[in-house]
This record gives sequence, C-alpha cells and structure tokens, in this order.
Amino acid sequence: MKNRGERAAAGTMCTEMQTQDQGTNLRNCNGSSETAAYIQNKLNQILPELASGEGKAAVIYMVPQSLLVSNPEAYKPKLVSIGPYHQGSPDLQPMEANKLLVVRDLCNLTGVTLVQLVHELDQEVKEPRIYYRQKIDLVGGDQALSAQLLIDGCFLFSYLGGLQPFINKSAQAKPAPHVYSMDSAIQHDILLLENQVPSCVLKAIVSAISLVHHQANVDTHINVACGFIEGLFQYIPTAVKPNKFDHLVDLCYQYLHPTSQTTRGAHHEIPMPQGENDWQQPEVRRLRRAREYRETGIRFKQMTQRPPISLLDITFSRGVLRIPRIVVDERTDYFLRNIVAYEQESFDSSGSYVTAYVLFMSQLVSKAEDVTLLSEKDILVHQLGSDEEVSDMFKKMSKGIVFDFDSEYHLKDVTVALEKHYRDRRNRWMALLRHTYFSNPWLILGAIVAMVAFALSVSQAALNFLRFARNPK
Repeated sequence: MKNRGERAAAGTMCTEMQTQDQGTNLRNCNGSSETAAYIQNKLNQILPELASGEGKAAVIYMVPQSLLVSNPEAYKPKLVSIGPYHQGSPDLQPMEANKLLVVRDLCNLTGVTLVQLVHELDQEVKEPRIYYRQKIDLVGGDQALSAQLLIDGCFLFSYLGGLQPFINKSAQAKPAPHVYSMDSAIQHDILLLENQVPSCVLKAIVSAISLVHHQANVDTHINVACGFIEGLFQYIPTAVKPNKFDHLVDLCYQYLHPTSQTTRGAHHEIPMPQGENDWQQPEVRRLRRAREYRETGIRFKQMTQRPPISLLDITFSRGVLRIPRIVVDERTDYFLRNIVAYEQESFDSSGSYVTAYVLFMSQLVSKAEDVTLLSEKDILVHQLGSDEEVSDMFKKMSKGIVFDFDSEYHLKDVTVALEKHYRDRRNRWMALLRHTYFSNPWLILGAIVAMVAFALSVSQAALNFLRFARNPK
C-alpha cells in the first residue's frame, strides 16, 4: 500500500483530458492511464453519433432480450422485412422483388414519379437514422436507408389500403396480386415492433400523391392506417381514435388507451369499501386467480354499460369485477406481446397500460378452470385448441416483463380493491353461505321451509308459555 507521500506525488502527475464535443473531463493518472484511455476511446466512439443526432428521437426499438426467452418467434417477421432491422435476412429475400413491384404499381396508379417520392421523403425525413434506437449499418449509408424506407413505405401504404381509391378508378389495375394472397403472414409482420417504418414516411408518400392530384388532405396516411387497424380490431373494444402516431405498433397502443386515462400516468379511482382501515391499502405483490376471487363472493360480468369502452377498462365495484370481452385467436399472442415490448422500451410502469393488463390477465386465468369461468361469463371467447392453451399463452406472455408494482400503474386501484375484498373474512363466510345454502333453488326452498317451520315452532312455544303463565295450575 502506498503511503500518503507517494499518493500525493502520484496526484501531482495527473493530467486532465477534455473532449471538445461534450466537455467530458477525465483525469489521466500514472496508475490508471490505461483504464482512462480505454474509457476515453469508448467515449470517442459514441460522441460522433450523439453529435449527429443518433438516438435522440428514436421511436422504433429492438425487443428487450428478457422478453425473447418465452417465444422469440412472436417478434420475428415470417415473410417481409419492413425497416432496416431485418433487412438482409435470407428468409425474407423472396419478398424484396415483390416490394419493388408494389412501388411500380403505386407510381403507375397514382401518376407520381420516383423523383417526386424521393423529394418528399427528403423533406419529411431529413435524418432517417434518428428514428431507430439500434445503430443502422447498411451498405450505401443514409442513401440506402432512405431508399429502403421509401420502398417499404410504399409497400406498407399499399397493403393498408392506400391505393384502393386508385384501383377502383383504374379498369386495368392489377397491383401485385401475389402479395395480397399472403394476407395473414403480412398482417403478422407489419405489427411487429422491430418491423416498422416511421409514420412520416407514409406522410411523405401521401404528400407526393397529393401534389400530383392537387389534393390538400395530408392526413390521408392517418385515415388509411386507422381504417386498417379498426378493421383488425373488430373484436377488440377500442374507445380512442388517434390523430397521430409514430408507427403502427404505436397506433395500436393508442387505440387500446383506457378511457379512464386522460393523461399518461393518471389513474382512475375505484370506490373502496368503507371501514376503519380505509387509509391502509393492502400491499399487492401478486394477483389472484378468478376461482380464488369467486370463493370470496366476487362476481364476474362482461363490461357493456358505457360504450365506447377500451379492452383495458376493467372495474371493480360492490363485489362485481367487470371486464370487457376479448376474443383470443392466433393473432392475440404476437399482437399483445409487441405492444408490451414497445411499452417496456418507451414508458415507465405508469404508462404501460397493456403491460398491466397482460399481467392482470396472466394471473386471473393462470389455470384452465379460470379460463372456463370467464368463458361461461362471455368475457373470454377463444378459438384455440383448449382452455389450457389460453392460460399458457397469457402466462408465457408475462415472462420477462419488468414492472414496478409500487408505481401508480393502470389497474392498481382495481387490484388493491380486489385484495381488500379477498382478505375480508366476512366476504369469504358470506360466499360460503351462499354457495352452501343458496346455490340451488331446491336448497333455497328447503331453507325457507325450515325457517318457516322454525318460526312456527317458536310461535307455538311462546303461545304455550303464555297460556301456562295465565292459567297456572
């Protein structure tokens, strides 16, 4: 160990380094020069990216590694790459030629030229790299990235239905029919978090078409995207129609916005049972199964009272848990998973509404019998092979999620109220009483007859006592 004098001497030999770009100060000491140089080298690598705007406005993320464990295929495109993240994947190469054919069809149908499309794209998307969190390394640099975004944007605009008005007007229009025959696979791919282009690319395409046709409706890309999502959501309750979006997964996230949330992070108060411990909320570290809640007298009903409602509008009041109806099919897993992945990267727990819903449902239907119970109430309708498959889907979907249960997250008031009801012994006793004596009409009738007979017996005994009291022998 060095003595104080040696440490002081070493201190006098320290030199200070400063990077001009960020003003970062590092002290280069004799004993630490190699470590300091290593750190400085890493700083020098990222400073040019920061200075050029890399990472400042990222809206399109990679899926967190923690979520890939349970089902990595739910996040990977099967047929077509949109955006740069999966560009070059061998399995997706056959669709590249088809995407170019769609660009040709778009130009032929609308009369817009490639030069006009590129010009509008350059106006809308000046720095394409800032929209992607992951570093993009394409041969050809920014020019190649812009070209790829334009090609993918044209394909997406066409698939969403943006060319339909032009197709209807053209007697000879036959735009790439082989593309649309792969509908379900493409639908899967364009709703993946890693398979997105920023909405401003679609806006640029609409702007170019509008200039050719002398139209002023620059929000056509919003209407086209919303029309597609609303058709997709025909079995999913939605209450909000967005007026802007970053990409399609963000649009889905906004459509599912709960009606009780007026701002991100706000929460709706659920009426709590009155009692001496009103100010003491039970600590909620876990949720419970539907069957467990039913054992304490909680009833389940489909939320139908106040349309329009969101899928996430779950309420609990006066012993009744109301849940909007959800139809579960083969799309539900990847659809919810990718919105959860988006929330995990974009918001804290207070703004992760879909994540809170998935965690709630994963515990509520953690066994097949819970799925059966909600199915009987017409809350959960599924097209999978068995109730157990639905339960497994939600359980696996919740694996790897990072969530702060101490935050003011969506559904917190519901879970606290449910837990308070569950822990109240009176509710359990009343539920047992109802189940034992009042679950069958014959038991109810028998109980009534028994009570009447008991009342008559008491009355008869009272009359006999009064007679005896008046006429003692």
